[in-house]
Amino acid sequence: MDKLLLEIKRLGYDARIIPIDHLNDIKKDIEKHCPEGELREEVYCRYLSSMQFNKPKDFPDACSIIVVAVPRPQSQASFKTNHRKHTFTIPPTYQHYYSIPHQIEKTFSKILNPIGYRIVKTRLPEKLLSVHAGLTYYGRNNICYHSKFGSFFQIISYYSNIPPPSDVWFELRMLEQCKNCIACFNVCPTRAINKNRSIINAEKCLTFFNENSGEFPEWINLEAHNSLIGCMLCQQFCPENKKVKNWIDEKIEFDQIETENFLNTHSFNKLPKILQDKIIKLDLLDTHIEFQNLQRNLQVLLSKNKKHKNS
Repeated sequence: MDKLLLEIKRLGYDARIIPIDHLNDIKKDIEKHCPEGELREEVYCRYLSSMQFNKPKDFPDACSIIVVAVPRPQSQASFKTNHRKHTFTIPPTYQHYYSIPHQIEKTFSKILNPIGYRIVKTRLPEKLLSVHAGLTYYGRNNICYHSKFGSFFQIISYYSNIPPPSDVWFELRMLEQCKNCIACFNVCPTRAINKNRSIINAEKCLTFFNENSGEFPEWINLEAHNSLIGCMLCQQFCPENKKVKNWIDEKIEFDQIETENFLNTHSFNKLPKILQDKIIKLDLLDTHIEFQNLQRNLQVLLSKNKKHKNS
């Protein structure tokens, strides 16, 4: 156990271990918001319907949940049109969303398996779990914040048969700093953020729309769009992110011909292999994001930039 904690620290992560007995408490937290209208059906179906709140049948001796915070940077993708470069952000956690949990599981298992312990990835609402575990706080924007990483981190959780410490369970809590700050409320382009609670109107959030297929509603202003996927405004303007907001890791560039193919080819499989490989490097298509969504988002961002250039 000490060796695991040392490895977590060496990797620059942070973690908590909580008793598995709180699974039902997590489920109740989700369910109580649905009838109150705080979680719309379309939001629940998109993000929470696949959650599993029962102990894995093939892991009968699981008695704890390890919740890990892994610092993650932004990345950027640049595209060329009319010999002009346009650079757009990809928020933290999108890239390597699945590969990082898999790698951590392999790393931790090498330490735990020889001493009779094991871990299995959960399918739980991990923001909620991390706040209850005392690892993070909610921000007014419904994003989780860590004391060191700001909001630039990925939360990952695993079932384990490691005996948990004495019962660790915190009430849901908002950052103290949020109580007198409305920076995220002021910059939210779709008015999805509320002044009086940390649960946002997710069905209004720009991320909800640009992750899903279809045309954008007419009420979303062209000026709202700011990232190739997701939205970065509330995180960029949050005072809690002042130390990390300029942290950008990978930068991927598409030349003019690649950009034209990106925009105009109807199927990912019909793209040139070299372009496919470059898009795969963005590491977005293995999540729930479709290639057509990226095409649509890029077209809107380029239209916004063109409008600014001509104004």
